[in-house]
Amino acid sequence: MESIIKSIKHNNIFYTLFIEGFNPYIEFMKNNNIIYPKEISSPCELCEFLFKDDWFMRELYEKDFYWIFINIRIIQ
Repeated sequence: MESIIKSIKHNNIFYTLFIEGFNPYIEFMKNNNIIYPKEISSPCELCEFLFKDDWFMRELYEKDFYWIFINIRIIQ
């Protein structure tokens, strides 16, 4: 379990999901006018939508999500 947690801390996407859930990603989609399913049956369905390929990771990268996200955490 300890090795899993260590590996999660080094992966920003997994770390965000593990610590804060989908809320930061949902806010990101709202703020960037990305259409997403609002009625889902489980978190697995949202995870599939976001990570079925690399489109969402490219969006996060192109909009500097993690640079902004990390700086907001530091300020708080």
